[in-house]
Amino acid sequence: MTESNAPFDGLLIRSPNIDYFRDGDDFYVYHNLFGYILKMSEDLVEFIEYFKEPRAAMETMEALDGRFSDDMIGEFANVLALQSCLLDPERKEESRMLLMTPVRARWLVVHEPAEGPVTIYTLDHATKSHIRVVELSAWDSQLWRWIDGETKVEDLIEKMRGVEGSPTSGVEDLVLVSLSRLIHCDMQVLKLSTKPASTFKHRRHGTPPYLISSMPYEKITASIRGAATPSVSFAGMQLVPIDDELLARDGAENRFGTLFSKPHSALGGETYGGALLNWIDAKQALPQPLRILEVGGGPGDMANAFLNKLKESRPELYAQTTYTLFASSELDGDWQKAKLSGHPCASFMVGDPMKLRAVLEGEFDLVLCNEFAADLDAAMVRKLSPEIEEEDEDEEGGESSTNGKQKGRDTFIGEGDSVHVIFKYALPLEDSPSEFYLNIGAIRLLEQIDKVLSPDGQAVLIEFGEMFHYPVRTVEDGGVSFSLHFGHLAHVAKRLKLTSEFDYLMEALGMQRDTKMLATTRSQYKALRHFFAAQGGVLERRAYTQEEFEGLLTQLGLGDGELQDIAYEPLEDRALGLVTHSMKVLRLSRKEAVEL
Repeated sequence: MTESNAPFDGLLIRSPNIDYFRDGDDFYVYHNLFGYILKMSEDLVEFIEYFKEPRAAMETMEALDGRFSDDMIGEFANVLALQSCLLDPERKEESRMLLMTPVRARWLVVHEPAEGPVTIYTLDHATKSHIRVVELSAWDSQLWRWIDGETKVEDLIEKMRGVEGSPTSGVEDLVLVSLSRLIHCDMQVLKLSTKPASTFKHRRHGTPPYLISSMPYEKITASIRGAATPSVSFAGMQLVPIDDELLARDGAENRFGTLFSKPHSALGGETYGGALLNWIDAKQALPQPLRILEVGGGPGDMANAFLNKLKESRPELYAQTTYTLFASSELDGDWQKAKLSGHPCASFMVGDPMKLRAVLEGEFDLVLCNEFAADLDAAMVRKLSPEIEEEDEDEEGGESSTNGKQKGRDTFIGEGDSVHVIFKYALPLEDSPSEFYLNIGAIRLLEQIDKVLSPDGQAVLIEFGEMFHYPVRTVEDGGVSFSLHFGHLAHVAKRLKLTSEFDYLMEALGMQRDTKMLATTRSQYKALRHFFAAQGGVLERRAYTQEEFEGLLTQLGLGDGELQDIAYEPLEDRALGLVTHSMKVLRLSRKEAVEL
């Protein structure tokens, strides 16, 4: 190959404004001037880092020969240059900002009074244990107020020239610096768009994902380069630690059982636990006496509401009920004991949920597993499919009427005993991708439930997932969760001679799905909670309706629109930081299902 047909022209160098992040085997680049987020493999990170010095095409091909083909080098270089990860060394990257439009990110907490400074509250992405409070200067506050998703940077610069206190020269640089600090991965409260935000409303695919996404994962730039990149700072910035007790509870209480632990209008005045009791009792009459086992249990809110409803509606059955909570941690066990102190029928154990039969005595008429199974192990499995035999041509030279056939069966390679489980239960994996997670922990839990369930008993498993979608890995509040493949669980249940019944949680509990609810992310909720505390108020872990939350804002004395970026969505879409329609329920029994 000669320079005339090289994969790229001139020299390229790595942008000085990018940082790297990692989530498991996935790597990401965040661009600190524009807010771009790119997902990539580890070898592409190494590809970008090769350009830490200016590189020409010919030397790049020679240095990376054997790892990347010439065509791949050209393709990667052009895509990364388009996303400003690789640059012409002579080009001033900041000049591209002028024609772009700043767009406010989603899920912010911004106090924007009619007069005075604007204050931004965000969860610190680096520590995950502090709230970053940034009180903007009067000059930056005015700049922020003019950012409407429609005004280009160059037009904002012209507006800022007339602001009191602006210097006679250098306004352009000041605006670019202010914007870049708000876009930086430490803040992520602004993104730059090539087009005004209004143009995306009528596009088929909507808003580009990076404009409404944030980068919550671990920053690994220092480990890759051997040195950390500079952090941003503001004169009016504080890092306020979140109380340890609140941090511990954030993971445990981020569940529907807690959000609806008090009577709620969206449940017709019922609690979550009360609505669940009504549904279970309608499906299969509860025996008397009643032996209940709950596996997991979190902080105990669901169990407490369940027993409160049972005591209120069925006092004679409550008097003959035992309720055993089997927690997976001492901390959860302590919370449960405190929460259910008013119910003498409750008993508490802490242990390994994979050993229920070994440590529990007797059988149970009702086994509950509410918002717990996603925390159990999932195994990564690879599927190796055999080659497909080519189709024969008929005598006329066309294709034959018979389809190509596989040579042999799929082969699986997986972590732990996942392959054993696949063949033990003959799991249907024809539709699986080449790599997928298997809910090995949830399957083992079903085995344990089968061993402790009475002959006439029933079990209810509630979690996020789908009937036919393979598990998705998520990282929240410092823990890893996996959505459930309910189709696999129903298949295993059938092999265990259990009848299974699948439904949406909101249908089972009779949720009023159109109710407008406060919608947040987990990070935004933490920032919002801090804001309320700073104003002398309290924000509970509750599924607030729009009416309820607006009432709280009025109690704080906030004017209309003073707290920016607050969103409300129908309950079926989101309640606080949880996605309601993702929650499903799998009911298991040794009897035929009852249609309601």
